[in-house]
Amino acid sequence: MSRSLGLLSSIFIARILGKVGMGKLGMIQSTVGMFSALAGMGLGLAATKHIAEYRSKNPVVAGEIIGFVSLVSWLSGALMTLLVVLLAPWLARVSLSAPELTPQLEVGSLLLFFGVINGVQTGVLSGFEAFKTIAKVNVITGILNFLILVSAAYFAGLPGVIGGLVAGLAINCGLNFLAVRQQALASGIRISFRNLKQRWALLWQFGLPGMLSGFIAGPVGWITGATLVRQPGGFAEMGIYNATNSWFQAVAFLPDLLAQVLLPILASYNADKDQHGADRALRLSTWANVIIVIPVILVGSVLSPWIMGWYGPGFAQGWPVMVLTMLSAGVLMVQGPLANQMIADSRMWAYFWAHVGWALVFVAGTFWWVPSLGAAGLGTARLIAFITNGLFVLAVFWWGKDKSKTLAAH
Repeated sequence: MSRSLGLLSSIFIARILGKVGMGKLGMIQSTVGMFSALAGMGLGLAATKHIAEYRSKNPVVAGEIIGFVSLVSWLSGALMTLLVVLLAPWLARVSLSAPELTPQLEVGSLLLFFGVINGVQTGVLSGFEAFKTIAKVNVITGILNFLILVSAAYFAGLPGVIGGLVAGLAINCGLNFLAVRQQALASGIRISFRNLKQRWALLWQFGLPGMLSGFIAGPVGWITGATLVRQPGGFAEMGIYNATNSWFQAVAFLPDLLAQVLLPILASYNADKDQHGADRALRLSTWANVIIVIPVILVGSVLSPWIMGWYGPGFAQGWPVMVLTMLSAGVLMVQGPLANQMIADSRMWAYFWAHVGWALVFVAGTFWWVPSLGAAGLGTARLIAFITNGLFVLAVFWWGKDKSKTLAAH
């Protein structure tokens, strides 16, 4: 329900803002996202894995981990938000060649603050396997976001949409804040800020590689987007690309839900040293993702000329970009369970190097194809980058399996 309303709101917003307005919105989100990925430091993943491992066997440690990741997310989110506010005039004027976007970037910086906190809160709830609670929060925020965003776009244009996004995320954070405390109480866990020094290892095992992955992913998304908007008619092309990203989320919808379930399950199996159970969960989830994404991509690709036409004048010609976007999402979702296994195994540095390969291919492809193909070139570069990433993740997974077999033999 939440994702469907998100898709519907994106269509309404695109019809109100037009291609150029959607392009500006996309670059504001990309710019904020660049700093968000850095501020998040992979703490949401760390929270999911460690809460799943400790919530039953050591509730005291679980409570200390919740306190630690919450505190770090508040501090890092606040610092990065302040940095974006200070850099907003320069980013708008020099990097985006659109100084009129400075106020929107300043307001949009709050998306970073609430987004980082929300990511950690959702990670904690996933670690508790509180999926019904997450679903309830998503339904409430999905309905409110739809009403807020469409109304804000109609009455206030682009500034209204930015303000609406901030308001929706703030509401989400408030609901998650209450949900985390309710779930901890129900599980007999007391959230604590004691023994913080003992939890710093999380920042090395997960935080540092997670932060470096974010440091790569955020700027790469921004650089590739900025390369597109600097082309003739670039903001209109970015508008098409930004509109198709809603369909990336449509393909990823069910696999993302499965991923929320899979990571705590794999972490629990690893804690119990149940390799057979972990392998079975991994096979089932991978095949489930394949079965889910193929029909969605096929139907979406066939209907893409009509779907893009719903967004308003000038969008229908971007149907090839929608096809490339859905293929990219499908490739990423199929490899998702393997990436979750890497995280459950605490192989975050391998996760980081997979991001490095993805980044190099994405940036190189953007510089090669965007000048001649525009948004379609950016979609092509992203698809090939995700294919490269998948091959690396697969190689790391099989290397880990072979290593485990060798150790077992010895």
